[in-house]
Amino acid sequence: MSEVTETEEEYDFSTDPHGLTKDDVAGQDLLLEVMLAMAHGRRDDGEGSLGLTVTIDGVAISGIAISAKEWRRRMSELLEPAGAAFASAFTEVASDLADKKAEMLAAREAENRPAPAPRFIHMRDAYLVSGNTHQKMPLWRGRLSKLSGWSIGSINTPEESKEN
Repeated sequence: MSEVTETEEEYDFSTDPHGLTKDDVAGQDLLLEVMLAMAHGRRDDGEGSLGLTVTIDGVAISGIAISAKEWRRRMSELLEPAGAAFASAFTEVASDLADKKAEMLAAREAENRPAPAPRFIHMRDAYLVSGNTHQKMPLWRGRLSKLSGWSIGSINTPEESKEN
């Protein structure tokens, strides 16, 4: 969740040391950001999860929302069958990016600057649902700015509904 320590009207983005703009700190959907921050922590590194269904371009994506940290860990495991070197390279790049983001957030907090809003949502056990098509994916990552709607709870596929 984007925590603004100064109002956006008071902060001079033209001198921002990280080149952030007003759009970078303005959240896409404050209510969704609050829900995700409650589940994952303000820095998107917690272990909580939340059943969630979102829509993007008329496609429903339903699954368990997880933190970026958890998504990176699971993605590394998912890439293992492709080769240890491949999984290791992903882990190294993703960790470097996460470390740089954490350093930037710490610096901004120490300097009382507004934090950037989250840009992505991460899910495990996700289903893409479009018409009669249901596609299961172990992991999914989507841009928050593309979401057109959301609802708490994940949906079952027709196969799972028969099992319950």
